[in-house]
Amino acid sequence: MIIGIGTDIIRIKRFENKKQYFYDSIFTENEKIYFEKKLYNAQSVAGGFAAKEAFLKAIGSGIAENIGLLDIEILHNNKNAPYYNISQKIITYINNILNKNIEKENINLNLSISHDGEYACAFAIIEVL
Repeated sequence: MIIGIGTDIIRIKRFENKKQYFYDSIFTENEKIYFEKKLYNAQSVAGGFAAKEAFLKAIGSGIAENIGLLDIEILHNNKNAPYYNISQKIITYINNILNKNIEKENINLNLSISHDGEYACAFAIIEVL
């Protein structure tokens, strides 16, 4: 059952020349390591940020619901495809919405990130198996 779909589009230029405190407040250590390897390329950073925003829209919470950007982690598999890793806070939030007790392994999170010209976009689907 799909419980949410979200998308976000953002101007890549907004992520040029950011200070370290910006990265520390938005991205996990694993994400920052990935961006370091990419030399903090604005396109990669914008895509990561758009992915987090798309997830928040899909879950319908926004940051105000006690879920922060650090609760959503964007990792990459061995083919460099992005995927979500979520905190226990988000799992609890999903369970509260559905009034169920669903384990993390029964939550399917789909993510697509794309870049073109001056924009990066992301699309998220949250599904409960």
